[in-house]
Amino acid sequence: NDKVSAFLQGGISQQGFQRVDYFLYVPEDQKTDWENILGGNVKGGLNYNFTDRHNVYVNGGYYSKQPAFGSIFINNKNDLNPTFQNEKIMGFELGYGYRSQKASFNLNLYRTEWNDRFLRRAYDGFTYNFTGINELHMGIEADVNYKPVDNLRFNAMVSVGDWYYKGNAEGTAYDDNTNEVLSTKELFLNEVKVGNAAQFTAFYGIEWKAFKNFSLDWSQSFNDKLYAALYAENFTAEDNKGALRLPSYSLADAGVSYKFDLGDKMGLKFRFNVNNVFDTLYISESDTNNFVTSSSDTTWRGIKTNNLINFGYGRTWNASVRFDF
Repeated sequence: NDKVSAFLQGGISQQGFQRVDYFLYVPEDQKTDWENILGGNVKGGLNYNFTDRHNVYVNGGYYSKQPAFGSIFINNKNDLNPTFQNEKIMGFELGYGYRSQKASFNLNLYRTEWNDRFLRRAYDGFTYNFTGINELHMGIEADVNYKPVDNLRFNAMVSVGDWYYKGNAEGTAYDDNTNEVLSTKELFLNEVKVGNAAQFTAFYGIEWKAFKNFSLDWSQSFNDKLYAALYAENFTAEDNKGALRLPSYSLADAGVSYKFDLGDKMGLKFRFNVNNVFDTLYISESDTNNFVTSSSDTTWRGIKTNNLINFGYGRTWNASVRFDF
């Protein structure tokens, strides 16, 4: 009805995996049998409109995700992994929304648990296949849009997350000849932060239509609580220092647009945009978790310089032309 709406969605999928190896096997053994794996998802939600302006909602879902090819044939041979299993993902959302003629606001709380992940990593001269990796992602997000007058618009958002691993994981070693080695390695991951994505982000933007068909825009983002990726060598001791926290950074973008009206709903729009206006130098990700020690020789912004990192893009620009009809 006008106040209550609900949805229920489900899906079933099947993926088939077969490995073909022309190098290690004679012709009659080059192809494996098909390994067919069933997966699927189900999701439901409920929304309630208090008034024309206020609403609350709740969503929940479960996803059984088929494993990647490398976790089914794990040693680069046609040997089937007898212990492969689907990854399981369960998520919940709770939110509130507000709408008016000039403003809108959304608030969202989420909790997502991702279990039985598979990871392949090189360590100590061997390749390890780690199984049973579990993650928990929780957080709160908010965004707002405000248009005080017809030619001026503000928008902003903030996201605060707490993403970490739950429990430890165990891996089996393989040598360079893809033979299983009678060796296992435990990754001590419990409560280690998940890396490669900032767990605190904030953003604001302004768009001003200076005169008909001509507009200027400016936006700036802030990124913090960014951690290094899971590097096996750093987590084989129970007293590891956790994930390396990378320096925070802020980036600004600017753009200008102009549109020629050609009549009959047709138009030609020109756009010029500059990303990272101030050419900020920042670390976007790190593959290692090497911490500063008393004997550290060189550091950069508090980070030991023997880490394997990627810098983000410097100043870039782009121009475009779009024809609407």
